[in-house]
Amino acid sequence: MSGLFFIFTEIQYMLSFAFMRNAFISGTAIALTAGVIGYFMVLRGQSFAGHTISQTGFAGASGAALLGISPFAGLLGFTILAAFGAGSAGNKRTQNADVAIGVILTLSLGLGVLFMNINPAFAGDTMSILFGETLGVSSSDIAITIGLSAAALFIIALIGRPLLYVSIDPDSAIAHGVPARTLSILFLLLLAVTIAEAAQIVGVLLVFALLATSSAAAGLATGRPGLAITLSAALAVVFVWFGLIASFFTPYPVGFYITTAAFVTYETVRFIHGRGSPVRANK
Repeated sequence: MSGLFFIFTEIQYMLSFAFMRNAFISGTAIALTAGVIGYFMVLRGQSFAGHTISQTGFAGASGAALLGISPFAGLLGFTILAAFGAGSAGNKRTQNADVAIGVILTLSLGLGVLFMNINPAFAGDTMSILFGETLGVSSSDIAITIGLSAAALFIIALIGRPLLYVSIDPDSAIAHGVPARTLSILFLLLLAVTIAEAAQIVGVLLVFALLATSSAAAGLATGRPGLAITLSAALAVVFVWFGLIASFFTPYPVGFYITTAAFVTYETVRFIHGRGSPVRANK
């Protein structure tokens, strides 16, 4: 009993700080969105596109910082532009599509290096862009995060069924009049918004811990899309909460704990359920 009281007291102490309450609120909203969007990203085989979009955020944020405007605005703007570029490469993953996405990736990394070289004074800002700055979330950031998360989840709820159809059987979906290209671009835009949000927690380098790992683990655990999406979102929330709590009571960063928890969970699920497809869906 005394142990439970101690844990309760410590959690109460942690939540007495406004920056921790802000981190938990924004982190939960981001995790829910990343878990849901990430499931479709892995199912559609667009992890490389997602990786590219996240890296363009580095160039956008560093460029915005150089101009003296909000790094988040630059990050969001560049990820949206990258989403349009990746979407124009086509709905299916092909060699030409991968090359086009790779070109976007190399250009964005080159721009990021250029912006840092122009003004090295932004090195500190660059580190927060790359690895996140969870504990620096303000009250105004929370409102933006919740608004973007709610909008993304609302849109994915509207397009979820046709998007699932075109993701599992694109030829049949197109034959039945499903606008595959439009859905692909719209989904990539949602992915861009999610990446921009998640970068606040783990940074653009580690964003896949929330987007891909929880989704892949959920997909291995069950082939039922509805259950897998729910499980993916739940796992992402657990990873974020664990990272925030562990980081508060230790000197180590949030991103380390989130990525470690995600890795251990995925490997455990893969060991239990075998080495099947990271995400599968029953037709």
